[in-house]
Amino acid sequence: MDQDLQYVRFKESRFYGYFQKMVEMKNRLEEQGVYFLFVQVPLEKNIKNLSEFEKERLSDWTFDFNNIREEDYKRICQIYSCESEKDDVIDYLKKVYDGAKVFEMNGIKYLADFKSDLVNVINGKRVTYYQPEKYGNHIYMFGQCTARGTGVEDKDTIASFLQNEVNKAFPDCYRVENMAIGCGSDIHDDMAHAEKIDFRQNDIVIFCTNLEIVPVELFEKNKISYFDCSEIFNRPHEKGEWFTDMTCHTNGIGNEAIADFILEKLCLLNCLNKSTEQTNIPQNMAEPDYTKVPEFVDYIKGLGLKKKAGNNGCIVMNGNPFTFGHLHLIEQSAKKVDNLYVFVVEENKSFFPFDERFQLIKEGTKGISNVEVLPSGKFIISALTFPGYFLKDGNKEIDVDVTSDVLIFAKYIAPALGISVRFVGEEPFDYVTRKYNEEMKQVFPQYHISLEIIPRKETKDGMVISASYVRGLLQKREFELIKGIVPLVTYEYLKRNYDR
Repeated sequence: MDQDLQYVRFKESRFYGYFQKMVEMKNRLEEQGVYFLFVQVPLEKNIKNLSEFEKERLSDWTFDFNNIREEDYKRICQIYSCESEKDDVIDYLKKVYDGAKVFEMNGIKYLADFKSDLVNVINGKRVTYYQPEKYGNHIYMFGQCTARGTGVEDKDTIASFLQNEVNKAFPDCYRVENMAIGCGSDIHDDMAHAEKIDFRQNDIVIFCTNLEIVPVELFEKNKISYFDCSEIFNRPHEKGEWFTDMTCHTNGIGNEAIADFILEKLCLLNCLNKSTEQTNIPQNMAEPDYTKVPEFVDYIKGLGLKKKAGNNGCIVMNGNPFTFGHLHLIEQSAKKVDNLYVFVVEENKSFFPFDERFQLIKEGTKGISNVEVLPSGKFIISALTFPGYFLKDGNKEIDVDVTSDVLIFAKYIAPALGISVRFVGEEPFDYVTRKYNEEMKQVFPQYHISLEIIPRKETKDGMVISASYVRGLLQKREFELIKGIVPLVTYEYLKRNYDR
């Protein structure tokens, strides 16, 4: 494209204003001692010596994973090196291409949470493998579908490959966070999320996206470290097939190559250091301002109507199903307050549906006069506020971020009901619940809320009563054993529905 024409096109686009804001953000980050670099995703026009197979699929192929045709299957088998049966391949493709739902709130796009065995999004962030528990700084990767990892497993994103390589060269120094969105997002969304992060000196921010519309010399003019990764895919090379229908739709091979390219540039810029001093600053995506969401405002108002005078406490439980352990927690907690609110997790991601869990808890506690059982709604332990709660059986390398749920409760829900104490059961086994309890213990005092841990109920044999244990017995139809660890209302429900 003629240079003058490119400038005209750029200045007439929305990206002209976005680019100026990105320059301003880069300057602010540098003042904080934060590194910023821009990585242009691979562009077809900038890649030399494309193979005939690459040219063929770039010219006339758009891959629709929801409608895989015979010709799609033939191409995909070459790209993904598939050796399984056709049905297995198609099932796999549908899994790795899923989990890319995006929603918009207040003009900003967010990646919706998602769970599967191959693709996971928690609190708006694609899961990154190999993240260290101890680290000194963060590397934040923003961008579109390339950076998010379209069509690949969690372990095969650019962020996961980069984390793995950084761990080798700089152990316990950096934690890579995949902040990319995709599906129509652009740098406007990336900057909105970046503005909400409390960066630390020596953190690294990478925009790995497409700004082809911006004349390259403007990056240099504004002192932005700019790198076009297209060059690493010039043939001849031995990488094999590295993209699907577009050069920005990189597969695992392409993502690993881009991750190596980024690490090389970070080393070239001397950005990386071996500091392992840990940071305790919560690092989240930009959270929606719930006070501007009508549904949330109505929810808080509704809770306010239920507020009772006196010393109020609460419990949040799933009750999957309701056991003597849950009843013990409620009975012991109710003795310590004037009014006890029991929130039942409403999200229908459990073995037993919400309506039935709710009814069992309500029936099982009707003899305790100061207890009121309430549905949790969408803002207490839900797919919106705490999706990691529903990943208890997931990969241990997944880091669960509980901050959003805890803050919403402390800032809005507790004041609405006058709650001054939240009761939880002691948690010796479940990593997710234990981490949730630890976060509440740190955050609640700032909002004048206490957290009280109640020892777990045990059987006569010293076994801790848990809902997961009951579900295991239910699979074996061990109703006599179940009878000894659940209230009568639960036992009758299980016998009625599962003794077949």
